[in-house]
Amino acid sequence: MNTTQKKHESILLVEDSPDILEILVDSVSDHFDKVYTASNGQDALTIAKEKNVYFIITDINMPQMSGTDFVTNLRALGNHAPILFLTGEGKKDVFLSAVRLGICDVIEKPFKVPELLKSIERAIEIEKRKEAISRLEATQPEDPSVAKEKKMLGLLQAVSNKKTG
Repeated sequence: MNTTQKKHESILLVEDSPDILEILVDSVSDHFDKVYTASNGQDALTIAKEKNVYFIITDINMPQMSGTDFVTNLRALGNHAPILFLTGEGKKDVFLSAVRLGICDVIEKPFKVPELLKSIERAIEIEKRKEAISRLEATQPEDPSVAKEKKMLGLLQAVSNKKTG
């Protein structure tokens, strides 16, 4: 992530390994105003209900509540924050689950920090474009820039999906 960019609002990091959680916090703390942490999906769900979380990175296999169950419950509450999955298991069912839940990307452990940061930026860019399209469609549905933005969004998502799948 470009350090000259303005910081993003907040991020929730959900990871049961203290060492990996510490690496995540160190990696993203310069890029977000607030960093919230949880060691399982149940605690993460509580934080997400209480705080305005802009972005989420969650492990999949955790005690008390898995990352998949956490995201399922979060989406049921109407929270559609962009989410990245972390996994030590790059199995096909993990990727299929991610697609069904609307996960932006799946990062395999061990991860490289620059790749993680690029994935975060790509997911945020996609989210910003979705929001811009929604605003344009609501205020200026006939504007030709709507079609251009949709095309650009489609290209960004295709690149992201190609990387994930």
